Amino acid sequence: MATPDYDQFAEDHQCLLIVIKQIGPQMNASLFNRIYDRLSQLYEFKITDNKGMGFERTVRLRYKQSYSIENNAWGEFQAHRRLVGLITIARSFNDNEIESICELHNTIRDTYANTLFDSRCFVIGNLSTTTTEKVVFFESEELCCEQIEARVQELITGLFWVLESKRLDRASEKMDKIPLLMAPFEEKALFGLDNDTFAFRRKCMGRMRKHIADLSLLAGLPQESITNYISAIEQLKAVGDKLWLASAYEGLCAASLALLFPDRWHQIHLLRRQFHFEKSLFHDLISRCDYEVSRSEVCEAMRRIAANSEGVILNGEDSSSKAGANKNILTVDQFYDRYKEAASYYALYRGASILEFECSFKAARTLIFFERYLKASDFIQNAVFITFTQTTDEQIERLLQISQLYENIRFYRKAAFYKRFAALKSVSLHVKSPNWERCYFLMLPALHGYGVTLDPTEYDQRLARNDVHWSGIHVQLVQEMITTAVKMENQTLAMRHLSFMLQCLFNHISPSQRQDFATKLSSLASKCGEGSPVILKLSNSAIIPSVNFTKFPTVIFFKVEPLPPYLRPVKLKLISSAETERLKELAQNSGPFIYTPLQLNRPFKQPPPKVTRDSVSKVAFYWAEGNTGKVTISLHNYLPIELNISSIMVMTDGVAFEPNHDTSLKISPLTSFTNIAMTGIPRASGTLDILGYKIHSLGIKSDCQLSQLPNARKLKLPARFAVEVVPRLPLMCAQCLADDLTGELRSSKAISPTEDVFTDMHISNSTFIELYTGQCKTYQMKLSNISRNVDEQIDFVEVCVIFPKNINPELQKLVTVKWDNEQLNNTLPIGRELNTTFDITISVKGNFVCHLKQSQLVANNMEVNRNNKLTASNMSLAQKKSQVLGSTKLANFINELQTKKFNSELNNASNNVLEVDNETEFPDEIFKTSIVEFCLQFDYSGGPGLNSGFCRQTSVHFVLEVSPPDECYMVFDALNATEHELTLLYAQNKEMLIESREKCRIPVPIKRCPLNCLSALGDDDEPLSLPFYGGNASTQCQNTTTSNNNNFNNLNHNKQASPAKAPSTDFLSYIFPTEQKLKAILARIRLHISSQINLQWHLAMSPDLPLSEGLVSVDQVPYTNEMLKALLIPPISSEIQINELRLRSSHGEIAIKVAEQATIRTRLHNTSETSLQQLRQYLFCYQDYQTAATTTTSSTMTKGAQSHSSHYHGGMNSKVVISGSDSICIDQLPSSETHEHECGLVFLYAGVYKLQICCLPEESFQKQKSSFETRNWIEASSAQSLFTCLHTIEITVEE
Repeated sequence: MATPDYDQFAEDHQCLLIVIKQIGPQMNASLFNRIYDRLSQLYEFKITDNKGMGFERTVRLRYKQSYSIENNAWGEFQAHRRLVGLITIARSFNDNEIESICELHNTIRDTYANTLFDSRCFVIGNLSTTTTEKVVFFESEELCCEQIEARVQELITGLFWVLESKRLDRASEKMDKIPLLMAPFEEKALFGLDNDTFAFRRKCMGRMRKHIADLSLLAGLPQESITNYISAIEQLKAVGDKLWLASAYEGLCAASLALLFPDRWHQIHLLRRQFHFEKSLFHDLISRCDYEVSRSEVCEAMRRIAANSEGVILNGEDSSSKAGANKNILTVDQFYDRYKEAASYYALYRGASILEFECSFKAARTLIFFERYLKASDFIQNAVFITFTQTTDEQIERLLQISQLYENIRFYRKAAFYKRFAALKSVSLHVKSPNWERCYFLMLPALHGYGVTLDPTEYDQRLARNDVHWSGIHVQLVQEMITTAVKMENQTLAMRHLSFMLQCLFNHISPSQRQDFATKLSSLASKCGEGSPVILKLSNSAIIPSVNFTKFPTVIFFKVEPLPPYLRPVKLKLISSAETERLKELAQNSGPFIYTPLQLNRPFKQPPPKVTRDSVSKVAFYWAEGNTGKVTISLHNYLPIELNISSIMVMTDGVAFEPNHDTSLKISPLTSFTNIAMTGIPRASGTLDILGYKIHSLGIKSDCQLSQLPNARKLKLPARFAVEVVPRLPLMCAQCLADDLTGELRSSKAISPTEDVFTDMHISNSTFIELYTGQCKTYQMKLSNISRNVDEQIDFVEVCVIFPKNINPELQKLVTVKWDNEQLNNTLPIGRELNTTFDITISVKGNFVCHLKQSQLVANNMEVNRNNKLTASNMSLAQKKSQVLGSTKLANFINELQTKKFNSELNNASNNVLEVDNETEFPDEIFKTSIVEFCLQFDYSGGPGLNSGFCRQTSVHFVLEVSPPDECYMVFDALNATEHELTLLYAQNKEMLIESREKCRIPVPIKRCPLNCLSALGDDDEPLSLPFYGGNASTQCQNTTTSNNNNFNNLNHNKQASPAKAPSTDFLSYIFPTEQKLKAILARIRLHISSQINLQWHLAMSPDLPLSEGLVSVDQVPYTNEMLKALLIPPISSEIQINELRLRSSHGEIAIKVAEQATIRTRLHNTSETSLQQLRQYLFCYQDYQTAATTTTSSTMTKGAQSHSSHYHGGMNSKVVISGSDSICIDQLPSSETHEHECGLVFLYAGVYKLQICCLPEESFQKQKSSFETRNWIEASSAQSLFTCLHTIEITVEE
């Protein structure tokens, strides 16, 4: 036999074989295929004998377009292999061609003359020749298609009767005349055979009986054929004729199937029509692109056949109940045994190798029909090892057919192996001209069986599901695909597979392979051009998906950034009239109940949506048309080579988006590149969808979508970001046209803007101003339109004041900002490059009353009770005098004293007035300045943006220094003891007229004393000898002045006139002086006060006498030490920040949680003109229970030249954990320099704690620690130092 018939089924044993061929040069293929398809539908025909025996037979037919003579020679061995009918189809346009057509028909008929029963020649054409018995003429194609089927039925009827006559003749032959039927290769062994023996005659009878069974099966008598097959098997077994015995077993299986499943032939015919391969399965595979369908279509069709057939026995029951009374029908398990015996008998004969191969195929398909896949695999494996002579193309076809059978039983990996084997066969070494394209197209269908898909998205999903096996095989397969593509000289295809290797199989290849593949990809890209993110369509219409490099580089951070604050659109908060009416209606219909637990008007808060790979995340901000938007991305390079990225930009959809310029960068091996800005400008308003980014790396252009990124789930990235782009908005700049504090002055004061508290606002500029308590001042604001487009004018401006969130409420109440909205609106609109101005008024309120300490109030009350002669008005006056007055209210009180209302009372109570204790202690807060920060925010809009309800915001940052009055005041109660009016001059251009025997209060301005003026004092200086007196001091003019009260506020020494540069000396010795030096310092301060007091009196006794004048001496005023200390200006200014709270005042409060760290940042600024040496800054934490017991803690850890460590009273040490150093020695702090320090406190228990930030000279600090007990340390340090505690913070620790 020449070639195996891979398309055979067991049911083909009952089919008559007819060949249909086209002849003649005029016959076209399309017309022939139409006729052939029409005739193929006549696969079953019923023959009825009404005249003779009266039977009805079903004849089954099989058509072929060609049939080899070698295969036809096996017609005696198996009757279904015999060609019994021939149909030729020709087309002619003239009568001269008829003769040649007939000759061609006769030639073909003579070729199959030994087996042919009958033939027909159909000629299409309008000819004059008449139709004969063997040649039929049709006038047109349509007529041929209509009538040819009837003509073929006549031919089939004739073939059946010929077959039936031969069957009857064979069945009626006498025993002694039965010839020996032989297979073609048995004729060579006929010589020398003894034909006169019983065994020979029995062999002849067995073979003839088997041949009669074949003819009965062809004639539509399956039951009779089974009887003949059983008889033939018995006779052939007896003589050991295994070749014909194997054929008899095959016939028995075919007859049993025909009886068990009579309708199965219809399904097989439909299967053949659906999967008809014109040339071969090989040509079909390399020519079609739907590999996903082709690999499973035959398998699914065969399963449908099994499902639709009745009588399928899956559990091995006896099939006789299905077939009727014939008990010789085989069961399912017997099919396997008979086919196995037949295949084993064929294997004994070298000439029957093709028969064995076809028998294995038919057995496998039959067992597949019974869903016995493992048993079917035995026959497929047997077919693999059968050897016979074949060409390379025939071997490839054979391997592909075996692969298809394995797919039918779902052995996909074995099927893929034989497909890959077939592909490699086409380019093996013994092939003279290897066809690499054929190899590639055969290898593509093999990828599925190994679990490989060329779609990177699907492959990554399998990796995520841990559904990828045999990764090493995958690497080898893709590498073979790369080699094949290179051999094909298809560089683009090779680049696509190299990209897939790096993108999907990166974790399964070695570092050296990674480097080789990446280098090779870059080399190919430089030679043949850049790879684009589009699908590749091959010559057979197969599609290779695009590969986007989402891993090279890998995204480790992706964020859509809002516009800068000065460009950021903000939704205008405008309440419509409808909303106003709705709110009114809700207020009216609120019901009579005072309280209800049902919050009916509260909006329903939906939980935030979960971020999935297909979700859309709408950002919480807006972009503006025409303004540059930015997306920040961070990348990591996992490749062992430098990754050169020639461009990277945002991939968008929706609104037109114009990328600014491509960003090119290089990332070193195994490193990251952070904060890459991808910018662009939206050119219209609407919704802009950010889908991912476009990148050009390794010579490949990739469109990387967010949902496909490897870290998409880790980074919680949606499928796209939706950004709302608002219409164009104008751009405005605002500034204050005043700056009270210069930069040099701010530096000396250590004042810096803390704009970090306004992180969400755009600060156009910062303005530093200084106002005194109670002062009001007007400033001018300038608004400028700095838009780029001419039509962008500002039509709307709204102003508001914004304070920091963590500001002390008391400080916020100090400042009031006012402006005139009507004045501002009258200046609108503001055109491009134009500006306008308007006024704002800033006023500072203040509390000028400072209450005395509780102990002093008790003492004063006792003094009041002892003075029984005071009237109610005297008591009221005493209460007013028991208060420390500020400058503004002081002037009001002086005027009040000068009215007649109090003249009589003052005269009566001049000797009984209540004196304020000279040792009155004033809190430090009244001497400190306050820093208040706020922003003047402008909401402005115009043009299309205003119509859409959006605006922009800009702000002017104000740093306001709220100071007490510029001067301290020493207040005297002056009594005119003369009989005449007295004029008293107490300051420049200030005088007061005092009537005779009247008393008035005068404020004398005093400049504060900077510490620099004391630098001339030495350690051995003696205190100045000044007389001290108690009570009133009488002057030459008998004018009595009494030091009644002192009110002085802390004023920064920079407000004073610049002192002369002091010599180089240690100023810190003045901060913590010895007792002797302290007396000298206080004496020098007394001289400083006396030098500034110049009280002159003028007395006119009569108009005729000259004017008398003189001076009032106040040297004998008994100043207290606290009064004198308060006049000193400290050389150090400080600022403290606890977590997010900034403090510039000396006292503050903060609340934290237990175990929450309080980060303390201190900032010291040297405001003196001399460098400070060996300065100790430390923290002091304690709990004040208002008793004698005070729990404290202090631990020092010195930075610099010295280091100390000590602990006091472990009670606080068990409550507070110190992070870092709470004490530091500053070796040197130069003039106008700043020193910053940071540490942390963690409180372990709830309670109220006090924290002091102190500053002392290092030497004094060490002495004080060793000299005083811990419980007295605070009091001792404060008593003997001029400047010790910078800040006192009350910390409330909550659970």
